[in-house]
Amino acid sequence: HVGAGTVKCAHGVMPVPAPATALLLEGVPSYGGDVPYELVTPTGAALLAHRASAFGPMPLMRTERIGYGSGMRDLEDRPNVLRALIGETAVQMAKTEQIAVVETNLDDMTPELVACLTHELLYAGARDAFVVPILAKKGRPGHLVTALCEVEKQGDIARVFFAHSATFGVRMRVEDRFCLEREWQPVTTPWGEVRVKLGRLDGAIVQRTPEFEDCRQIAEKAGVPVRMVYERALAAAGDQEVNDG
Repeated sequence: HVGAGTVKCAHGVMPVPAPATALLLEGVPSYGGDVPYELVTPTGAALLAHRASAFGPMPLMRTERIGYGSGMRDLEDRPNVLRALIGETAVQMAKTEQIAVVETNLDDMTPELVACLTHELLYAGARDAFVVPILAKKGRPGHLVTALCEVEKQGDIARVFFAHSATFGVRMRVEDRFCLEREWQPVTTPWGEVRVKLGRLDGAIVQRTPEFEDCRQIAEKAGVPVRMVYERALAAAGDQEVNDG
């Protein structure tokens, strides 16, 4: 929170954040607010930009030490205090990353066009796109269409919404997520080779998922049910893990 209002600098009155602060906060998530004072100085911005490796909400952690630092100005509705907490995360996950969520409500498109929209979102680079039925304004049946993508792609994904849907606006936000370490393992079935996605937590495999498209293509060629190929691939992945162990 950088604050709001203006500050007096060597070159005159400048808006908050001051030019040096704004420059130092390049690449750092920040926002203004209803406090009419400068809340982040160039010194504070330099410390944050240099020392912090990530930015986001406080994680699940076991706090070991707490420190406070107070400023000279007295604010009307809150203490002018900065707090720091040092500790260890209580749960060590394999991987933490940020992902952008881009979504909109639609109540004036046919199901065929909604399905086409999700296809276009995936084609444009969204990691996932899904549709949830909703009751929109005026009691109209509608759809909540959501796309997940890398943070740097959210602008491109928003353009897909505008080009391939009837929406006049989209909502965008960035969220943190925990992910398992992932790798691909080829396994052999009686009908051909299938890739299996493995998920590791602290080095141990906790998830195994055969690639559905591999199973579908092999099943079509062999004339057998997809479920049969899927189950054999899953069993082969478990057997291979036991043999490797």
